[in-house]
Amino acid sequence: MRLNLRDNLEKLNQYRGISLLPVRGDVDSFTRNRVLIDRNYFMGLATLAKDLHVASAIGYLEEMYMGLSGEILYRPFDQNWAVGIETALAFKRDPYSFSALAPNGDHILSGFLNGYYEVPNTGTTIKASAGRFLAGDVGGTVGISNQFKNGVILSASLSASNYADRDVYGGKTNVYTGIQLSLPLGSLSFMPEGSRMVTTATPLGRDTAQRLDNPTNLYERTESLSYRHITRHWSQFSPDRNRQP
Repeated sequence: MRLNLRDNLEKLNQYRGISLLPVRGDVDSFTRNRVLIDRNYFMGLATLAKDLHVASAIGYLEEMYMGLSGEILYRPFDQNWAVGIETALAFKRDPYSFSALAPNGDHILSGFLNGYYEVPNTGTTIKASAGRFLAGDVGGTVGISNQFKNGVILSASLSASNYADRDVYGGKTNVYTGIQLSLPLGSLSFMPEGSRMVTTATPLGRDTAQRLDNPTNLYERTESLSYRHITRHWSQFSPDRNRQP
């Protein structure tokens, strides 16, 4: 659940035009719900065969969408690459309903083909995706992230779409960028295990090049079982901390 104490998102109206079928252009309307259920879903994860993983979820998947999502990932243990497919039947939530629990009638089928490459001897991963976004537009995303040994993750991405959206300078653009910093809070004893503080800098309220904020990501879920993770954190597994694999 989310408790919205204060925001200034009404200022977005000074920079954007009217969106008849908003994807995320009505973000300020969602913040008018003082208490909002961000996520409430059922999820299943499984390994179908060696290096082949699947996940599916149904329910309130994120702040603005409910629906059904699925993902399949092939990640060879002894390789530094992985490929996967994700898809979602997403129903837009009505921001004017109680806690945004009701659908507003808009829905769309989106999906992406994903590819990952791990830079050898580092915690850096390059990701490329291509597919259909939530506005029905088609395009792709290229991103790079680095996970430090203390758990901090720094990432950046660039997305391009065949649709154009208004930018803060009054023009239109097909390309969007963003950066994100994720800090683990595991050192705080009163916080649930796996808690993180995430700070994101990206354009707000745009409708193009938007994808579902899935509640899980198979690549991230399988990272702790990967060859890279084990070798980078070998001292935590080996009783002889001076030995290397």
